[in-house]
Amino acid sequence: MKCYYNAVVTIDNIDLILCTLWSHIPDENAFITQQNVSDFYRIAYKGRLMTAPTFNQAHQDSVAFLKKTNESDLETFFTQAPQINPNVTKITGVVCGCRVENIEDKLYQQIRYLDKLIDELANGRAMEKILRK
Repeated sequence: MKCYYNAVVTIDNIDLILCTLWSHIPDENAFITQQNVSDFYRIAYKGRLMTAPTFNQAHQDSVAFLKKTNESDLETFFTQAPQINPNVTKITGVVCGCRVENIEDKLYQQIRYLDKLIDELANGRAMEKILRK
C-alpha cells in the first residue's frame, strides 16, 4: 500500500489533492496536548514520533502545499458559487483545531465552514439545523 502525503494524484483526469492538514497547536497548549493525545505516541513524522513543534511544522507544510496547489481553484470555486448561505457567519465551533469564527483569512475560513458542514452531516445532524432554518 502506498501512502501519499501532500500530493496530487490524478485518476481518470480528476486531480485528487491528498493532504492531512494538521492542526496548529498553540504554544501554551503544547505540553498538555502532547501528553494527552495518543497521536504523539503512535504517529511517526519523518521517521520520528511527533512532538508539538513537529506537529506544527507538518501543519505549516500542509497549508503551504494547499495554497501552492489549489488556491486559485478554491478562489474560483467560492467566487463562482451561486450563493453562499447568508447564515454562514453563524457557523461557530472548532474544526481541525481552528475556531472558525476567528479565522482571519477569508478563503481559509470558507474552507473550514465547508469542513464544519461536512462534520455536522457526518455526525447525523439535520441539514435544517445546520443551516439554521
